[in-house]
Order: sequence, then C-alpha cells, then structure tokens
Amino acid sequence: MKYNININQKAIVDLGLDLDIIDATILDWMKDFALSNKILKIHHEGETYFFFGYEKILNDLPIINIKKDTVYRRIKKMADQNII
Repeated sequence: MKYNININQKAIVDLGLDLDIIDATILDWMKDFALSNKILKIHHEGETYFFFGYEKILNDLPIINIKKDTVYRRIKKMADQNII
C-alpha cells in the first residue's frame, strides 16, 4: 500500500490538465512506482516503457475505490492527453 499521496494541485491547474483527484492519485503512484526497482522496465529504440498490473494499482491505492476497467480508462485518458 502507498501510505502517502503527493499531488501538486498548482501544477495540474497551471498546466490546464484534465485530471481529477483519482487521476492525480494514480499519476502520483505511477511516478513513484516507476522510480522503484520493483517495476519491469523495457528500453526500446531510445524509449523506456514501464509495465505494471492494474491489480497492483488497486492494491496499493485502496482509497480510490474503483474497478480494474476504470483504472484502464483513466490511464488511457492520461496517455491520450500525452500526460504519460
């Protein structure tokens, strides 16, 4: 479980990002997990890709109380907006 969530509200507003509190919580989790040694990282053609399961997000962030398919849609929305 991730015990602390750090969301920079000012940056989200200043950048005009279309994120709600749950999106921002998932983004904070992804940022921290990407820096850990527990994530699978693949380097391909100068890009780094990170692999993690939606179940891991749900287990680490019980406070968001959403379903697996909702995690997928929220991450896809962030990818579509080039946030991630």
